[in-house]
Amino acid sequence: MHSRTLPILVVDGDNQRLSETRVWLSQEGFQILDSTSGSDALHILETLQPAIVLLGHKLSDGDGIRLCATFKADKKTSHIPILMLGPQKSRWIEEAFAAGADDVCTFPTYEAVLRQRVRLFIDLADQRQKAAKSKRRAHQLFHNSRAVMLLVNPSTGQIVDANRSACAYYGYSRQQMLSMPLVNLDAPAQQKSEITETTNITLRHRLANGDCRDVVVYSGPIETGGRKYVCMIIHDVTKRKLAQVAEIHQRAMASALREIAADIVKTLDHDEVLDRIFANMQHIIAFQGASVMLVDGKVTRTRRFKGYDDHGFDMSRVEDIRWPIDTTYTLRTVIETGVPIIISDVKLDPNWITVRGLEWVRSHITAPIRLGTRT
Repeated sequence: MHSRTLPILVVDGDNQRLSETRVWLSQEGFQILDSTSGSDALHILETLQPAIVLLGHKLSDGDGIRLCATFKADKKTSHIPILMLGPQKSRWIEEAFAAGADDVCTFPTYEAVLRQRVRLFIDLADQRQKAAKSKRRAHQLFHNSRAVMLLVNPSTGQIVDANRSACAYYGYSRQQMLSMPLVNLDAPAQQKSEITETTNITLRHRLANGDCRDVVVYSGPIETGGRKYVCMIIHDVTKRKLAQVAEIHQRAMASALREIAADIVKTLDHDEVLDRIFANMQHIIAFQGASVMLVDGKVTRTRRFKGYDDHGFDMSRVEDIRWPIDTTYTLRTVIETGVPIIISDVKLDPNWITVRGLEWVRSHITAPIRLGTRT
């Protein structure tokens, strides 16, 4: 709402001066509300907020300076500008400013001077309204954004604000986020995050549950409340990086599988073939546990394993288990497509089947070995 459409409240115990002021300002196009008493003025302020209050030094029921102090002490009315009208006495002027008056206009009051003073206050009120509206809009954009956003003090590195998306992403409450410096989000063994006004860098951030994520941080300067901050937008690129690594591993895996198939053709010794499979796999990946499964109709059986006993897991527990191909996603997919499946983080994969005792497994590769059309 434009301040010129808001009323001006004139409070003065002198009826003649009150009438003159009302006429002068009405000619300017302002809506005028008036009162001779402080109690009536307080009642008016309970129902509406004027753009400015013109307050005389004497009221029908008290002192103007005392009413001014009352207005400024109330949080609901303290922001309303008060222009006090009174005698040209230095002591009164000092008391008026001490009570919180924004300006004073002494007697005799000139029409042109009073109008100009009111115009200035109206313009200031307009600017305050626009600034407040802009601040509310920025606040809504920040806190309601789906993007993960942080506001950081560039001098101290302290997080001064975090939107809802940031709290949900990192797993901290807003109060927790605001109590920590930005470096607390850095993953272990990572270089300290630099806070620059304009940047686009890739980092690893740690969530509240201990998981680490690859993120790209876009940052830029922002000023609010007269202070300079750095606004950061955090974009998770973990899946993209995992996909890039998976593509490299798949190429290496395909090459190793071709070598394994060639070894199988060259020898008929079953144990030797299985040993060569493990040897070829170690050329491309440093695994902690590996097993070879044979396809038997619609199920698979584990025929050879390596490394599991180092973690205290007895593979004989699952050696005789028949894994159904149709209901086991990784087995069904590699057999149908002939392409290896790489699960970089089993905790994030909805198709991973957890086996008790194998909680230490973090990454997994399932790869087919084919001889002609047989897998």
